[in-house]
Formats: sequence, structure tokens, C-alpha cells
Amino acid sequence: MFVPGLLSADSLDQIHHAREGVYNDWHPPVMALWLRLFYLLGLDLSHLMFVQCLLFCLGLLGLARSLLGFVTQGAMPASLQSWLGLVVLGVLGLPLSPLAHYSMTFWKDCWAALGLIWVCIFSLDLLANDSSSRLKRWLRWLGWWVAALLLGLSRHNAWVVFPFLGIVWVLLMRPIPAPTPNRANLRRLALASLPLLALLALQFGAKQLFGVQPSAIFESVMISDLLGMAKLDSSLRAELPMLGPLARWDMVDSKFELGDTAHIVWAQPRLVDLQAVVPARRAELVHEYLRTVASHPFRFLEVKLRAFFPHLQLKRTLYLVHTQIDPNRWGLEQNPASASIRQPLQKLTGQVATGPWRFFFCVHGVWLGLGLGVWACLLWRLHKNSQVREWLMFWLLCAVLGYALSFVLATTAHDFRFLYPTSLVLQVLGLSWLCLAAHRLAIATKPKQNYQAIFPSGSNASDSAIEYS
Repeated sequence: MFVPGLLSADSLDQIHHAREGVYNDWHPPVMALWLRLFYLLGLDLSHLMFVQCLLFCLGLLGLARSLLGFVTQGAMPASLQSWLGLVVLGVLGLPLSPLAHYSMTFWKDCWAALGLIWVCIFSLDLLANDSSSRLKRWLRWLGWWVAALLLGLSRHNAWVVFPFLGIVWVLLMRPIPAPTPNRANLRRLALASLPLLALLALQFGAKQLFGVQPSAIFESVMISDLLGMAKLDSSLRAELPMLGPLARWDMVDSKFELGDTAHIVWAQPRLVDLQAVVPARRAELVHEYLRTVASHPFRFLEVKLRAFFPHLQLKRTLYLVHTQIDPNRWGLEQNPASASIRQPLQKLTGQVATGPWRFFFCVHGVWLGLGLGVWACLLWRLHKNSQVREWLMFWLLCAVLGYALSFVLATTAHDFRFLYPTSLVLQVLGLSWLCLAAHRLAIATKPKQNYQAIFPSGSNASDSAIEYS
């Protein structure tokens, strides 16, 4: 229906990188490198998007199954986990949800979502299947590392979750031998730092190996912060000797929205001539930025928080989905034969953004609130009774929430897609819990002997089902 995929200007930039073999760090090069590999194998974008869509479907199904198995400690039969997982996938696959569009959009946010989903799956499965064969355990570890590094390499701000993933990795490992407790703690600290160090090493290696050129992405964020601080407090404009004379303050007052770099980077007219700053005066900008932030930390914090708040989508949903293939020089276009199905679906999804279902599918604030509530409950349980299972879920949830909260530091626009990876994982968590609650309610209304009619007497399946009930 969406073949070869949904492509925005960002997507087309990465396709250009893949075709030409020339990369810059505005977009992390991992997606362009994979697409280039597909081209070299004689495949094209549609094949890569098929793999992406398949990984979304299997990932959401697998995450629901893993959560149900983890919460019930394996007492729920595997077949029932699969059926309830299909229910979760079916709800998220409804036309009311943006999932169908995101599974076929060539965006780094979609790849970050895949990394977050699959690292949660492998983390839960590694703890739940500790007694599985060595081969299966090694394969799960390989999947964990691939998913974690995919997450980190897909977005610049994803490094924030790696300290939490490092703790998850240490929790999943077998007891660490050491002659003294202090030595053991030092080894745990060293092991917990390995995922972040591996990510930084891969990023550095890719930059050197593939000649990734620097762009102005970080400078645009710094300029946005400085303009935001000066907009809220006009007296700060006199403290910007480098940026002040280059800025069009009348436009900053009338057009600039905190956290939106559009009129700095690409939209016309520009608030600042970016080419006059980068690369010639990059060092001056960094010095001015650090000095201003150090002098006015509370104003800086206000700018960051006010820029982040629209991400919650409480008042309105901004740029819910991308619905087309933007004009391009490669002749990529959507299949006209599927327009009769595609257009009504896109119309319905667009209507959800303004309807009552918006608060379930399209408001990140709802799901962040749910996630923070679960996080607080886990923290309370850890205070009462500390177990590895609770610690693992706590730090995994820190990683999921940390990804969303990292946009406090990295806001460049207020698009819905930025926080969607976190919301999608939390939607699976919420729907899985609802399925589990509904199933337990159904079991409570039936006598236990009904299980004996389904499972042979004395069988393991019968014992597990009765224990679960």
C-alpha cells in the first residue's frame, strides 16, 4: 500500500547519501549505509522498507509476549501469550493508529523505535530464559547488542539511554567473580560502561572510515537556545557580541518558536545567516553559548523546558505522520493502484489527530504520565522488596523514559515522531496489562476444573495453567 515507502525531505537526504556514498552528520549514517548495502546487493529501497515493516510487526508481537511472560513469571502458556500479543498488535495496527505509516516511513525515529523495542525484548527474554541452551543465550545476547547499537546509531540524542542499558547488561550477566566486594563493584562499573564506550567507538570509526562530514546540527541547536533566551529576556541581546549583530531580532520576536530550528536551518527568511557562523565562527559560537548558559542557567532551563512541552502534544498533535513521497530526482513515487485504499486510510488517521481518540494514539503526555506512574510504583516496590526482576524492569523503564526526556536537550522541532518510540513501547506495556487483566478476570469467573477439560490431568501444561490462574 505504501510501497516503496513514505519519504520526507529527511528521507530523501539519506537516500542521496546512500546513492552517492557521501555522508554528513546531520543524519547519522547508519541508515544510509544499510541502504547502500541493499543497492550493492541489487536490491532497492522497497526491500529495506519490507524488512523494517516486518521488524515492527514481529517486534511489537514479541514485546507483548515477553511482557506477559515476564509479569506472569512464565506461568501463562506460550500459546496464550502469542494470542494476546496478536490482540495488542491488532489494536496498534488499526487505522486510528499512526503505526502503519511509521512502519513504512524511512525515518531515523522509526529505526530508533525498532532498537528500543528489540532491546526490551531481548532483555526480558534473557532474564526469563536464564536456563536455556548456551547457543540460544548467545543468540539473544547478539540480538541485544545489535538492537542497542541500532538505537544509539540512529539518533544523536540516543546516547542518553546507554548508561541505563549498561546497568541492564550487568543485571543480566551471571555473578561477577572477584576476590573482594569492592573489586566486584569496580568490575560492574567497568562492564556497565561498555555499551556506551562501544557506541562512541562505532560512531568514531564510522566517521573516520566513511568520511562523515560535519554539519551545523549542533550549532543550530545552540543558536536556537541563545535566540530563545534573548527572546524571553531582551536584555541578554547585549551579551551576545557574536550572534547579536547577525540575528534579525524583529523576526525572532514575531516568528520564532522556542525549540524550532526551521527558520535557522532551511525556512525562509532566516533568523540568522547560518553560513556566516558555520564553520568560520564555530569556536566563537561555542564560547558565547557556554558563557551565556553559565551566566543565566535558570533562563536556559526555562527555554529548554518550554521548548520540550509541545512535544507532549497535549494541546494539539503536530505533524502526526508523513503521507507521501516528496518530489525527488530518482522517480520514486507511490503506487497509484493502491491509492483507493491508501487515501481513505490516511484521511482517517489524520482525523484521529483532532478527534477523541487522539488522547490514546496521539498524545505523548498520556503515555509519559503512565510510564512515570509505573516507574514510581517500581521504585516503591524496590524500597520494600528488592529483586533482580524489579531492578531489570526499573532500569529498562529508565531507558525508555530517558529516550523521550533526552529531547529536553535536543529539541529541533515539535514533531510527533520524536517521542513516538517511547510512546509506542509504553502503549504495548499498557495494552499488554489490559489484556492480562481481562484474561485474569475471565479466569476468575470460571471454575478451576475447566482447565482439566482443556489440559490432560497431571500434564505440565495443566499445572502451569492452574498455577497461573
